Amino acid sequence: MDMDIVALSNLLHDHDDTNSATDKHGYTPGNLGNARNQEPAECISSTPPTQQFPTRNSIWAAEEIQSADAVEETEEKSEPNHQIYYKRVVGFGDTFGMSGMSSYCSDCSHIVVKVSLPGCHRDEISLDVTKDKLVLETDNKKLELFMPQQVHGEGGTAEWDKDSDVLSVCLPFV
Repeated sequence: MDMDIVALSNLLHDHDDTNSATDKHGYTPGNLGNARNQEPAECISSTPPTQQFPTRNSIWAAEEIQSADAVEETEEKSEPNHQIYYKRVVGFGDTFGMSGMSSYCSDCSHIVVKVSLPGCHRDEISLDVTKDKLVLETDNKKLELFMPQQVHGEGGTAEWDKDSDVLSVCLPFV
């Protein structure tokens, strides 16, 4: 047993300073990649040789970058204030903690999204619900929410409160 510990100790300690770590142990993580003072080796490139990159570290050639004139101007719409609530059906067993349901949203039956849209009329609102996403858009506001679970878009309801300018969307989980 003592011989094993001594042999292991000899492997871990470098007694001869003239040999480098690579001579004794092969490659180490410090040997991977190019040395700092060496130029990188030539590698096969998928770009045609006619493309000239502005600098050595560039990832796109000048021809591949669109000019500012070619990019369409898109109007940025602000995100409206919104709250997300979870809802579930509560029965007699829930009152006394006998239903076995937890307080986590995975046991909920619906998701409710309340969106505040001050100064907006309900005819100006576009609402699109898929099984994964809710998209609400007006002239100057846009809200995109990914659902935590899949929902039944067709089984949901939307209610507009004209007094407070709040849209409430209730969607049942699949």
